[in-house]
Amino acid sequence: PSGAAQISNVLTYIRSRYQANYYNLILWSHGTAWAPAAQFSSQPKTRSFGEDRGNQIDLLDLRDALPMHFNYIIFDACSMASVEVLFEFRNKANYIIASPTDVLSDGFPYQNILPHINSGSKEDVKKIASAYFNYYNAQTGLHRSATISVIDLSRLESLSKYLNSLDQEYGRSLSTAGVQRIDFTHGFPVPLYDFGDFISKNYSYEHIASIEKLLEDALVYKNNTPEFLGNTLHSFSGLTLSALPKSDPYYPYYANLEWSKRTNIFLPEEKH
Repeated sequence: PSGAAQISNVLTYIRSRYQANYYNLILWSHGTAWAPAAQFSSQPKTRSFGEDRGNQIDLLDLRDALPMHFNYIIFDACSMASVEVLFEFRNKANYIIASPTDVLSDGFPYQNILPHINSGSKEDVKKIASAYFNYYNAQTGLHRSATISVIDLSRLESLSKYLNSLDQEYGRSLSTAGVQRIDFTHGFPVPLYDFGDFISKNYSYEHIASIEKLLEDALVYKNNTPEFLGNTLHSFSGLTLSALPKSDPYYPYYANLEWSKRTNIFLPEEKH
């Protein structure tokens, strides 16, 4: 079965045999944002990325399996435009193209993105995402469902540092009440909230403006259909965020992610 070691072996071979000024990578499979792979958890079974005959690749193993730096990585997989995922890959690529929600079974429309796929330019990376959005936006009914983002990974450090500076001021009062949910699949293993909506409902106006500017700097492109699989998107910032209380069974894994360690964004325990 496929796994992190196989990915590493293939990419190492490519790097040694085919020298290039830059490399681009497309990873096609299932995805569940940062959720730990099944071997890291009890019930319910989850998968971080990929599934092959019952085996999954954990997000952190996938990160470590990439032996070189990429110009861009496309995640042709569901829910990978999660800030926790993106932060883990911030030293692995210049850009990531991914969806905060599901990717419908058709996946990326490769017939439309091939003219731009070998480029190293920011403009062509944006054109790939735009072609994805335009393809699904032209559909009808539930098939007109798409969210897509292009993230400049070099900008995420500034965003994490700013949020870390606010930790003492807001850490005990954070809440997900009324925040736009982005996990629309029944039984999705972890909560996904719209990043911008979470910020707007938890921070003061002054800090919201500063965070939105940092987010704007990080997002090269974002777009969404008005609804996703029949769910209205009242808010869409281009990224998702998970915020867990310590009582959540996935808290230990979540707390070990670099984004969580840098920003300390956790929910306070409910008082009983």
